[in-house]
Amino acid sequence: MCSSDLVSAGKLSSEAETSQGDLDAPDSVVPTPSATPVQETRSISDTGLEAAPAVSDPLMGIKTLAPGPVGTRGDRLRNTLLPGSFLGRLLDHQDAAASRAIALNAILASFGLLPAVDLPADDEATVSHLEGRGLSVLRVRGATLDELRTLNHPVMLSLRSERNRLRSVALRHLDNDSALLFGVTDHDSLQVPIIEIEHQWDGDALIVWETFEQLPDYLSLGESGQSVIWLQHALAELGLYAGALSGFFDDLTQASVRRLQADTLLDPSGTVGPRTQMVLYSKLPRYHGPRLLERRGAG
Repeated sequence: MCSSDLVSAGKLSSEAETSQGDLDAPDSVVPTPSATPVQETRSISDTGLEAAPAVSDPLMGIKTLAPGPVGTRGDRLRNTLLPGSFLGRLLDHQDAAASRAIALNAILASFGLLPAVDLPADDEATVSHLEGRGLSVLRVRGATLDELRTLNHPVMLSLRSERNRLRSVALRHLDNDSALLFGVTDHDSLQVPIIEIEHQWDGDALIVWETFEQLPDYLSLGESGQSVIWLQHALAELGLYAGALSGFFDDLTQASVRRLQADTLLDPSGTVGPRTQMVLYSKLPRYHGPRLLERRGAG
């Protein structure tokens, strides 16, 4: 069983950092036509552009040829920008340290934690800080927005400005058309169209989650114990397992895990790693926490 794909609760290794974008590894997300890497395919239908005139939403960043409505200078500016340029220019005007600080504190606040006092300067220090506050971090590379929707937990994204400067921002809400970001500006949050993120994001992310149960990093066929009983009970709650709570990870348990993984676009390896654990916590109503797909204003 390969463990180089993930960074699990309380453990970040250099080996894991080199391979976390490998979608063929256990517990990874299976690429689908709707979850292709954003650098390769950008579907217009995903942005909602086909359903409305280009001039109806200036934030979409569409260069329109038709006369637009009279508005503010900012509205007219956004109407003339290509997709991604509006977000890219805002990031150019944002200080890197301020962006990281705002993003980190937005993540902490979503878990009900106090703001950071000593602000980290890079991703390594950010991970250490979050883990020191009792949270877990999964570092991924080459991820897609569909993968983030599947895992459904707050995320710190590395976005590139128009001048190719990296900025860390917090992603707190994500739907089919827009995303809610913290750290793009110094003034509260910013709702941006999905197409803006697709143009400025290379797929690097820190997914922040809470491990409610004391589970091992991986659970697989042949293992036994209380963690397997919890897994079987969780799968039964979701209607995926009808066997006994034996505490033994048998073929029936593995088949149920694979069904869950296939239903949620995870690689159906049958091994329960951080990604599968995150999906379970997200789907089980008895576990409460910040979610990307929750209603705006909740949490």
